[in-house]
Amino acid sequence: MKIFYLSVIWILLSGCKITSNTIVPIEKSEDSIKITQDTTIYLEGNSFGFKFFDSYIDGDTTFVIIDVEETKSFNVYNLSTTKVVRKINYSQLFSDINRQIYITGIEYHNHDSIFISSQYQLNLIELNDNVITYSINEEYWEKGYYIKTSHESAVEIDAMENEIMMHSNAKGLKNHILDVGLNLSKIEDINLYPFRYPMHMQKNNYGLLTGYSRAINGHQSVYSFDADPNIYIFNRKTGETVIKGGRSVFQNIEILPLTGKDRKDDIIRMRHFTLTTAYPRIIYDAERELYYRYFFQGVLEKNEEGLFNSLRERTDYLMVFDEEFELITEFLIKDGFLRTCFVTSDGIGYFDYDDDVEHNIIRLLKIKKK
Repeated sequence: MKIFYLSVIWILLSGCKITSNTIVPIEKSEDSIKITQDTTIYLEGNSFGFKFFDSYIDGDTTFVIIDVEETKSFNVYNLSTTKVVRKINYSQLFSDINRQIYITGIEYHNHDSIFISSQYQLNLIELNDNVITYSINEEYWEKGYYIKTSHESAVEIDAMENEIMMHSNAKGLKNHILDVGLNLSKIEDINLYPFRYPMHMQKNNYGLLTGYSRAINGHQSVYSFDADPNIYIFNRKTGETVIKGGRSVFQNIEILPLTGKDRKDDIIRMRHFTLTTAYPRIIYDAERELYYRYFFQGVLEKNEEGLFNSLRERTDYLMVFDEEFELITEFLIKDGFLRTCFVTSDGIGYFDYDDDVEHNIIRLLKIKKK
């Protein structure tokens, strides 16, 4: 196994400070796309739980890779046939520095380049299951550069720079999130891209709504924060940040922080998460040059019958933006878990679950520009 030790280049970003929680007005675009419910498919084999997945488009065919925690393996599915076309037993291929397998993200770049991030390293799995491991020298941890990819990190490729981006923890960077960029053509260097949370999320406690999502489009890192309707576009080359309006027209419950003792009450924190609106996911579709943003509408604490509402009562919406972040359309998704959406050759897919079905379910939406 080949190990590469990397030096660290710290990039100071003067343009990434966000000083206001002002809601930016959303810009509207003409409805220039057609969206139709395409089909529902059932993947081969019994249903299983998973945390990480990604898709790769090869011509007209979409392949999806899913981690199977129970068997410590990755299954690659051809969505046209719903069959497993490749199975990778990762427990035999690589391990972390601490010898424990702890997957944090997947980037299915192509059949010969599947990137798997784990806590202290990045693993490249080639077509013959050969593994190249990129690691970080411990001396940089001692200097305070705590490079450890975070749980459920998004691993994405910046094709313009041949750089792979990973979420990371940011020790010593209060109120920041951190992206780590590994330049695959000059592997002795990595770049660190800190980005400051919106000011209202720095000053207030939003309980469990502290997450964020990031989409890569060239030099742009596009951020969506759970507790903020706005969209943040950060240029990693110039350090400049542009804020675009992203509030859904369907949002009728405000995103409010927790106060006082409620901030430490686990039951109240969970109720707050259940009832509050959030914007937890954004992805980029390079095939159609569109952004898809997942928004879920919060609910009132009790329904008309006086019974407590639960997560099942929340409603999911898909928002579609063009590359200028003008809203093209948004609509309700009644079935499935939109947070698991991924790009396909014809549009997007997302996972669903049915107690009566013994297979993993994927629902497909066809998205076509008019």
